[in-house]
Amino acid sequence: MKFTQKPTSLLITCLFVLITSTIIVLIIVLNNYNFRHNALQVNKPLQDSFFFKSAPISGSVKLWLGDTIIYPANLDIGQYITRGPMTLIKPSERQLKLLPSALGKPDSSYYTLTVPFFGSKYRLHFPEGTEVIMQVGSSLRFPRTFSNQERMVELNGCAYFSVSQEDSRPFIIKTRRLTTKGMKLTAVVQDYVNDSSAKVTVEYGTVEATSRNSTVQILAGHSAELDSSSNFALHDAFIKNELYWTKEYFEFDGLNMKQGCKKIADAYRMHIIFQGKIRDGAFGSGLIQTDLPLKTLLKDLELPDLHFHIRMQDSTIVVIGN
Repeated sequence: MKFTQKPTSLLITCLFVLITSTIIVLIIVLNNYNFRHNALQVNKPLQDSFFFKSAPISGSVKLWLGDTIIYPANLDIGQYITRGPMTLIKPSERQLKLLPSALGKPDSSYYTLTVPFFGSKYRLHFPEGTEVIMQVGSSLRFPRTFSNQERMVELNGCAYFSVSQEDSRPFIIKTRRLTTKGMKLTAVVQDYVNDSSAKVTVEYGTVEATSRNSTVQILAGHSAELDSSSNFALHDAFIKNELYWTKEYFEFDGLNMKQGCKKIADAYRMHIIFQGKIRDGAFGSGLIQTDLPLKTLLKDLELPDLHFHIRMQDSTIVVIGN
């Protein structure tokens, strides 16, 4: 005997299969969307407040150890402080040296050293031999112990890095807009919050700089400037003029009074304006330290017919002539 399915039953079966298939497809699509969405959320970089916060205009140099603050100015020269796996030494007035301590285990938590704008540059020495000269208005964040694979620090502002050649691990400097990487090098990396561009200038060695859009190799005697579109432009660098603030003393040979004052203002990231009659002639050839506090330096430069006034509200040096 032959049985045949009624048309109504066949229609119901087809609808059931269609609806079930649609539900299954929707479930797969939604699961895939949620997976992709969650993956994007996980991989999306967080806006780290360290890179978006300017250093204070004035105040003391601060070293943060978690929630604890150390004021290096309050330490006596030669004083030792041990914190976890690191010992801090104050060799001179405006520098700190870090040495590995025999106490404690390796520690990946971070120090943050902040230098205010209204002050002077500050030196930091790492245990493996790297020296960092921090420009005013800058912050440097670094682990208490570098990893076995790399030496990575984070910079907000401007600093000169003389990387130790005795260590085979790459040295990585990360800022808000770029990342630099190298082995044996001396270079300046600059990326201030309020600047429209970032810049890397290489004095010695080769540096690889990477932004959101591009990667460049920067050779000694060259600089790479990053524009607002995250693209690099390579230039020849006149090292003596660009890195003068990293040296021990200012050089004013061949500069007149206005040019000399302008050089000092640039070294301290200050604006400058001139009022009254500024004397003609050479600025002078005496040695002036580049790491003096600005007030001290300007006080030493005072003359009967040349005076200085600092406007902190707009970071301006007013040069007043008679």
